[in-house]
Amino acid sequence: MQFYIIHNDPKINASLLPDYALKKVNLREGWQILSDIGHKFNVTWEGQYAKYNPYHVLTKSFWMNKEAFDKFIFHYTYCLKEYRNRYDKETIWHKLFKFFGKDNYCILYDKISNGDIISQNLEYLLTEKRKFLTEDEMERLKKFI
Repeated sequence: MQFYIIHNDPKINASLLPDYALKKVNLREGWQILSDIGHKFNVTWEGQYAKYNPYHVLTKSFWMNKEAFDKFIFHYTYCLKEYRNRYDKETIWHKLFKFFGKDNYCILYDKISNGDIISQNLEYLLTEKRKFLTEDEMERLKKFI
């Protein structure tokens, strides 16, 4: 999974992206990242992609704290705007992002904590990797939550 951020300013970033990076990566894979963030926090909406991997290192980097989530949302929004400006048309991701809307943004924003990496890793082990853990290991790890 990829999402190119080559400049901190979302508008400049989107304008600098080559066509391939804008169309084939940031719009499509950005939607998967957003969908997986929703799955991570049990937030669903029409047009959301199926769960791929909410704990993918890139996806996780965008839900670790509110600031990172906002950075992703601003960059994704400007990629959608840049596509519209560059090609004078919209994609399926423009439509899907409208389904996502402000309500789901607010719900996710409220659910995202500014927690630490240790608690996030513990949660990941206990939920996503449970099948690899013994009962003793599960109990030992639960004590740290």
